Amino acid sequence: MVDQNNIHNQCLSKDPKERIHALEQLENLFSFMPDKQQAWDDLHRLTSDEDIDVRSSAALALGSAFSHVPDKQQAWDYLHRLTSDEDRSVRSSSNYSLARVSIFMASQAETDEDYKRELENAIEFFEIASKEAKYYNPAQFCLLFYRSFYTVIFKKQEAREEVNRYLEEAKSAIKGSESKELLSEAVQNLAEALKEVHNLENLDLKAKKVELYFYRKYCDSVSEIMRYTDEKAPFATEVLRKRLPILDRHLKKLLEEIQEKAKKACQESQGTATKEIACAVNKEVQKWEISSHEEMSWCVNNLVTVLKSKIPHNTENKEILDMIEYMKFEKDLTKQYRTLSTVIGLIPTVNVVAVDPIVENINEIGQNIEAKLDNLSQEMNDISISLSPRIKQEIKISSGIEIAGTGGKLITTIPLQEISYAELKEDLQRIKGKNISKLSELPKRLANKIKGYLLLKDREDIIEQLT
Repeated sequence: MVDQNNIHNQCLSKDPKERIHALEQLENLFSFMPDKQQAWDDLHRLTSDEDIDVRSSAALALGSAFSHVPDKQQAWDYLHRLTSDEDRSVRSSSNYSLARVSIFMASQAETDEDYKRELENAIEFFEIASKEAKYYNPAQFCLLFYRSFYTVIFKKQEAREEVNRYLEEAKSAIKGSESKELLSEAVQNLAEALKEVHNLENLDLKAKKVELYFYRKYCDSVSEIMRYTDEKAPFATEVLRKRLPILDRHLKKLLEEIQEKAKKACQESQGTATKEIACAVNKEVQKWEISSHEEMSWCVNNLVTVLKSKIPHNTENKEILDMIEYMKFEKDLTKQYRTLSTVIGLIPTVNVVAVDPIVENINEIGQNIEAKLDNLSQEMNDISISLSPRIKQEIKISSGIEIAGTGGKLITTIPLQEISYAELKEDLQRIKGKNISKLSELPKRLANKIKGYLLLKDREDIIEQLT
């Protein structure tokens, strides 16, 4: 769970760096804040901060959090006020955020006229932000892409030449970036995407909105990478690198097929023994979206664990269980998704053991085991961190109790190569051979790496136990 009290206290700190750090967390985690009103109050108060860099960070945070803030009109007004700030970096950040908000509003438009107007507004804001930029200029990259996207959508006859010009200008825009290799690949992907949009026939409003949503996250990820350098913020860059969405229409269609099948399976299973399985799967896959290969594969593997725990291991279910096991080891993401689509279609045919006889037996012995469960509850909440001694080199986080022969203890491992192992050798030596139960007991740098990795994997539950 997000530690909102700590973020709130940082917002009130006298140190501008602390306030900027709090704003970065609000920017990235606003949707997870338990008390969004307090988060909003902290955010808009800092838009009037005396420190230039704090105001600039507040403007960026407003743009990222806009779709989740309780008062969108007020957020829009604050951003407009900041466009008249005395400092050009604040003006650039606020115009950049207004552009991002306009793209969001275009993706929600109800008419073609609104869609076109919001896209034009975004391009205008990006252009102003690009001219005002002092240090880094993500607005320049966004301007190049959305201007080309606009031409492809509304001026098809000029599109091919525009796409070629976009590719050259975008390559020039990223020339000085430390993440040039990654960004070059991203630019090429976007250029190919523009060509695909150009070849689509009969783009109605719904299709235009889908296209814009599909590329919005990608462009945001690319521009965010341009805000960081590997030297200054290696973990932030690595997180963004892993979350950079993939532009693959085939996978997008597969995901839509999976979500539709899951929804149908849940509806058809109402009143049957497979309802719990089908609806649990539906709830999970509806949250999925196009992202990096690593994150999409992680979603599949997480669902594999859920399915294996819910589907009875009997001979009648052997076919579907074999397919689930196959998904776990398949490295090709497209094949994983195809198999998952088939598995979801088979869920209504799963043989589920009748519940009533089991419940009756449990009721008879329940009172006898209740006391034992109470005694175990404290142990089940224990959690420890240790450095695995194996050649594999990983940090092991284990929770619960070890039940001999059952593998009862939940193990989460963090491969060291994913958290900059070379930088942490000294810190890791300090925990070797020890069992640690709280992040606060670790060296600060190592604790931050572990926390960041767990956030990336959406394991706030483990973070909550460790803090």
